Amino acid sequence: MDDVIEGVLKFHPSVGRARPAIFDSPHSGRELPMDWNCLPAPEKLAGTGTDHHIAELFDAAPQNGGCLLEALFHRAFLDLNRADNDIDTSLLNAPWPGPLSESERSRMGRGLIWRSVPPDVVMYDRKLTVREVQDRIDRYWRPYHDILTQQFLHLQGRFSQVFHLNCHANRTRATLGAPEGEGTMRPEMELGTCHGASAGSPFVSFLRDRIEALGFEVVVDGFHAGEYLVSHYGNPTAGRHSVMLEIRKNLYMDETTQGHGPHWESFKAAMDHLTEEICEFAESEGRKSPS
Repeated sequence: MDDVIEGVLKFHPSVGRARPAIFDSPHSGRELPMDWNCLPAPEKLAGTGTDHHIAELFDAAPQNGGCLLEALFHRAFLDLNRADNDIDTSLLNAPWPGPLSESERSRMGRGLIWRSVPPDVVMYDRKLTVREVQDRIDRYWRPYHDILTQQFLHLQGRFSQVFHLNCHANRTRATLGAPEGEGTMRPEMELGTCHGASAGSPFVSFLRDRIEALGFEVVVDGFHAGEYLVSHYGNPTAGRHSVMLEIRKNLYMDETTQGHGPHWESFKAAMDHLTEEICEFAESEGRKSPS
């Protein structure tokens, strides 16, 4: 049975025999928390900052023995793909009481709490209180990461290796202010491994080969080489392999209506097949000792 924290997350456990395969979608949520108190009207947030339909694309994981974790809230409220102390201090009305690790994403306004959403929608006309940010971490960030941690520990208690696919979507073309330049056509798919630090080469090679066999272009460790969720959980020498997957949105959705696109059914079938293959790979490789 699925575990649900209303407005926060939904966890879909494996059905039947568990395999050491974890799928997560931290940015597909679209719910706007009632206590957000941000500047933009809801319609301005509906089409931006969201990995539309990504959890749906990988919903075959449980029936194949994997598990799927998805966030339900908008990522600009709190970005699960950031460390809990990756805080843009310009947003705060007082000094942060603990250590900070501001990343380049924070300096761009898209750290743990977003200052703006693409292309130039300002989120707040006020400063956030320290208590407000701490509450978001406690109520939204921590439960998601607690479940991921528990799944890694649980599966590694039964297998020698665990395989994690961190699933995302990419706008077809880069927006104003994007580091790669406005209008740049993104690759069809990208795999991020933190340049080999978050996953072993057999898993990466398997993913690249299977995606190419499905007929899609794939780039490994290009512009999107991985963020917190893979750098934090991936440790191939310890048997934890974590890869970020970015999928270009025009492959499966209509970016104007935000609904399913004309190729949805064929693309969903391809992702179902990929999901099944990942779970089979995880089972066959999961009992081998990490190299």
